[in-house]
Amino acid sequence: MRYRSLGWGLALCACASGGEPTLAAPEAAQVRREVARSFLGRKCSRPIAAAPGERDQLFVEALVLNVPRKLAESASLRTLEQVLAEPTVEMLGTPHLVVDVGQEGQLALVDVQGRTEGPSLHRMRLMPRRAEPDLTVLELEVTLQLPNPTALRPNPTRAVALTFSARDDVSALASAPWDEPGQRSLVVVVRPRSVRSDADFKAIFGCKMRERLELRRPP
Repeated sequence: MRYRSLGWGLALCACASGGEPTLAAPEAAQVRREVARSFLGRKCSRPIAAAPGERDQLFVEALVLNVPRKLAESASLRTLEQVLAEPTVEMLGTPHLVVDVGQEGQLALVDVQGRTEGPSLHRMRLMPRRAEPDLTVLELEVTLQLPNPTALRPNPTRAVALTFSARDDVSALASAPWDEPGQRSLVVVVRPRSVRSDADFKAIFGCKMRERLELRRPP
């Protein structure tokens, strides 16, 4: 199994060059708007047709939200920006990973030990399978470290399974409950991009940097 991770900084980092002043840190509401617009933005990957001998990988961006269960039941890509604007919604993270199609990839995220008041992303496992040349079934398992107000050791965890059918460079959304007593669910958005060569990574990086500049403009 091979996997790689690229930080969300591809899209949202602030870069300074040529003596230009650095950008001020965006407010939380602005970051949420930019995240929503990034997952819903225009396509930018290369065509997915593979040449003989090229590798078959996916660069997968994920957005993981902790939301009230009733809101999760009605959440969609169309309402993603409104969902992110809700004060009851917690953005747990925006991890990335690169995984071989047909092989499981894993990404270790945070390992918190001790007293905590809320959930955090602990680990992700992803198994992608091609259903059609441009359609992939993504079997995703998100492991949370649970709230731990009494500081149990080790911190308790819970795995949540979600399945997506996603076309290349098009976002897909799924949800699943994780806290029945608290009536909370995970809403996860994924956006897979095909990777056939190192040139694809360069193309993705360039696209994300251009996207970052566009996202800072008013909608």
